[in-house]
Amino acid sequence: DSHNISSVTINQTGRYTANFSNNMGNEHYCVMVFSEDGSGYNDEIYAHHDTSDTRSVSAYAFWNGQAVANQTNSINIMVFGD
Repeated sequence: DSHNISSVTINQTGRYTANFSNNMGNEHYCVMVFSEDGSGYNDEIYAHHDTSDTRSVSAYAFWNGQAVANQTNSINIMVFGD
């Protein structure tokens, strides 16, 4: 389900931006991200949100702890906030 995510943009390999349907009320929100690469392994995922951005959140997927971006088969983003 989308639950306040209007779209997910693939910016480049392994780099995603989730756009909110309704902006967060302020920059104090929590983000959790999970992914799966198709072979049953979870990638390392880093979530980042600009403290002034209440419209979207970015996520970065890396393979086996290396600084090599990995395109995931699925990405799950949970955001908690106002």
